[in-house]
Amino acid sequence: MLRVVLLLAFVLGVAPAALAHAQLRAATPAAGTVLATAPAELRLQFNEPVSALTFRWVTPDGRVSAPPVAVQGETVRVTPPVDAGRGTHLLSWRVTSTDGHPVGGTHAFSIGAPSETGAADGAGAQDALLAAVARVVLFTGLALSVGGAVFTALIAPPVAFARRLALGGALVVAPAAILLAGAEGLDRLDAPLADLAGAALWTEAARAPASFSALLWTLAAALAAAGLLVARAAPCFAALGLCALGFAASGHAASAPPRWLTGPMVAIHAAALMVWLGALAPLAAALARDRAGAAPVVRRFAARATPMLAALTLSGAFLAWTQLRAPADLVSTDYGRLLTLKLTLVAGMLGLAALNRFALTPRLTAAPVAPARLRRSILAEIGLGLAVLGCAAAFRLTPPPRALDDAPGTITMHLHGRLAMADLAVTPGRVGPNAVTATVLDANFQAMTPLTLTVAFAPADGALEPVRVDAVRGEDGVWRAEAQLPLPGPWSVVLDVLVTDFDRERLGGDMEVAP
Repeated sequence: MLRVVLLLAFVLGVAPAALAHAQLRAATPAAGTVLATAPAELRLQFNEPVSALTFRWVTPDGRVSAPPVAVQGETVRVTPPVDAGRGTHLLSWRVTSTDGHPVGGTHAFSIGAPSETGAADGAGAQDALLAAVARVVLFTGLALSVGGAVFTALIAPPVAFARRLALGGALVVAPAAILLAGAEGLDRLDAPLADLAGAALWTEAARAPASFSALLWTLAAALAAAGLLVARAAPCFAALGLCALGFAASGHAASAPPRWLTGPMVAIHAAALMVWLGALAPLAAALARDRAGAAPVVRRFAARATPMLAALTLSGAFLAWTQLRAPADLVSTDYGRLLTLKLTLVAGMLGLAALNRFALTPRLTAAPVAPARLRRSILAEIGLGLAVLGCAAAFRLTPPPRALDDAPGTITMHLHGRLAMADLAVTPGRVGPNAVTATVLDANFQAMTPLTLTVAFAPADGALEPVRVDAVRGEDGVWRAEAQLPLPGPWSVVLDVLVTDFDRERLGGDMEVAP
């Protein structure tokens, strides 16, 4: 067991660290800008260094091309097509941040006049669904194989049916892990499913932290199968260690600060859950085959289950605390609602476990109907456990509320134009009332006093018309306004600066409004 702990510490030390996701801070030309002529370049400014994944330029007539892209730290420069015509142009971009997590968006501006142009369809929804399905299959296979192997080492050799089921679980892990890695590659490149056969996609997939986890899980399943076949404890516990490390090597929970503590907590939580779920099938199979002979096995498991469930509960509570900003997040965010569902399912499993431990197990040999009732209760636990694994797989689809706090409470942007530039701040950058401040400079970085300044906020999905507010200049030269932002998610912001009676400048960028 000491070797497993040392291996856990080593891999946690070398596992790729997960940091805050990159965020687009500004774009030039700004979203929604109407230009007289095509710009020499389109510039995207992020809050941290990024790497380019995929860029697609959609012209007003619907043609799609891959434009030249140059990346310099936090800045991405994109060269428009030579034959960029009049109308609305779309740049579909996708980059990866320092934690390996892909982020993307679509930037729109017009030349001459706006036109009706739809955004290029991405494959994000298909990729996310494929990854979620792969995780459900993979987690189920790990629970059956790794959990079954630990059951063999700690409790008793499973009956023939349960042993075959555990070996079958081990067999599905590798294909599911490959599918998960492929889905990560599709997500990072925003590619269609047809690109799964391409070498470039798998090269990109190999860089994803989740692919490292998939490798660890595959090795864990192989060790679990070896432990089941030779009935030795060492490979069984090694399989559990690698399985736990796979969960700690990637994902939102393991990246929450302080990582030196959240990583091990994720490993403990995952290990306890795998052992608990993996023991249910052998217990149910034992009760179905030999009710009288199953009593010692059930009692042995019950004696060892208490510390395991305590570790599961305490580690889970700690991880939930690190991911949430406040109890209200449980009902006000998608992540919180998913976590609430998972907690409800786990509570049901704990209730059934308590019923089994304190009511049904003591009467196994005293009441003829007790074994059948215990088996039905365990089967109900298995059903709830599969639902818990589904929730765990779905966490990948939505960021935790904690991730929204990785960005400053104030969204700041530097917006640059031909005649003027501005430093804009939106506080607190969340749904509800926000204070907007702007300092306007001329092209030589000198303070200037425009005639008027209007700020327009618009949700990226077009669900609402833009929220426009007129800013008022204070004695300190700073322009101030109040804006009510009703929806979370990506928004565009455009400053309409009336420089003189004859000159007007529009500055803009993109920002993320937190719930």
